[in-house]
Amino acid sequence: MFVPEIAFFFRLLALPGNANLGAELTAAMDALTEANPDLVGVMPRGYAALPNTVLADLLRLLAPRASDAAWRAYQAVLPDARAEPFMRRVVALAVVAQAIRSHLGPPDISALSAQVEALLDANILGVEITAPVRVGGDTSGLTDLSAIDFEKLAEAFMKAPKTTTEALREKAEAKVKEMAERNPTRLDLVAKLEALVDAYNTASGDVADLFDKLKAFIRELDGEEARAGREGLSEEELAIFDLLTKPEPKLTKAQEIEVKKAARELLAKLQDAVTVFQWGQRQQTRAAVRSKIEFVLNALPEEPYPEDLWHEKVEATWAFVLSRYGSSGHARTGLGLS
Repeated sequence: MFVPEIAFFFRLLALPGNANLGAELTAAMDALTEANPDLVGVMPRGYAALPNTVLADLLRLLAPRASDAAWRAYQAVLPDARAEPFMRRVVALAVVAQAIRSHLGPPDISALSAQVEALLDANILGVEITAPVRVGGDTSGLTDLSAIDFEKLAEAFMKAPKTTTEALREKAEAKVKEMAERNPTRLDLVAKLEALVDAYNTASGDVADLFDKLKAFIRELDGEEARAGREGLSEEELAIFDLLTKPEPKLTKAQEIEVKKAARELLAKLQDAVTVFQWGQRQQTRAAVRSKIEFVLNALPEEPYPEDLWHEKVEATWAFVLSRYGSSGHARTGLGLS
């Protein structure tokens, strides 16, 4: 994607206070579309309908994020010499962002609430997995989709379809982040939500159709979240069980019982080991946890777990335990077991 200079975020942020931001932003979108024909019909419009104060707050709100993104991109190019010409702009943008964070305080975007529907176009933002890993059974701050009143949601959709659909997408995104964070085999659900949104954006789809698909997707998330109970496992045990069985092997009922037993036993044996402060940073404690994983998984039924697959499952389980319970600088509080 080519970004013309007129569309540089740094240029827009540096415009004088008396600039017509609506016209400037519209010109930037036009330039982006002209330079990238595949963006025809995709870039947002309608900025001219909003007052300068609202648009200025929007730019100020986005400045820290733009700075972070620019810095990450700049670092990714290093040590390539082609990154050098951009250093001054990246640093300048970082200084502006820091000033906003440290001195100006949060932007006043209260005026946006009454005008956002006029600005929203057919595009819905995509999904990005950025949520931090939680410790054990900590469920504080999790998104409760069961509280959604779909009848009231349908009434809201009739009044403001795009805004309501975007709000529903945000709830679905927050929930699927949490679920994938607790169980990495659920990343297929993240991909499914991305596909729904991408299909809508690329095909200029019907917002009512996306709304219905998002409702169905949320019901699917509710069903997946209840699966641990149906399997007779805790949420933590289900994550281990899924790692051991997805996408293979296919198990008989008897073998499934054995694998569930191994998942329960593994979490019980790890209970004390992962409560040691910074265990993931010490060779001795890391080796002890790895040894426990191998010992317990050695009891998996041999027929569906040939040696290559067994090693693959050990590695997947070790990676999960290390990432979920081994963060440096945090004392472990347990695996959420009673």
